[in-house]
Amino acid sequence: MLVLPKGVRHMPGYLSRAVQEALVEDVRRVVQEAPLFVPAMPRTGKEMSVRMTNCGSLGWVTDKEGGYRYQPTHPVSGTPWPPIPD
Repeated sequence: MLVLPKGVRHMPGYLSRAVQEALVEDVRRVVQEAPLFVPAMPRTGKEMSVRMTNCGSLGWVTDKEGGYRYQPTHPVSGTPWPPIPD
C-alpha cells in the first residue's frame, strides 16, 4: 500500500487524459522557447544537480557572478522568458 507524506494527496482522474496531454505540450513549448539550463551556486560556481527553465515575466536563476535572483531573461540565450501558458 502506498503511503503518502502528510500534505500530499493523490487525485487520480482529476485531470482528464486530454488535459494532461495538453499540459505536456504546453511544457514542451516552454522548453523549446527557453531551453533547460543548469543553475550554479553563488560564489563557488558549482553546478546544481537540476536542469530548469522558467516562464512568465521573471524567472528564478542563480550563478557564481550574480547569485540567487529573479530576472526577465534566460541566463544563456538572453531572450525573454516565454509567457505562462493559459
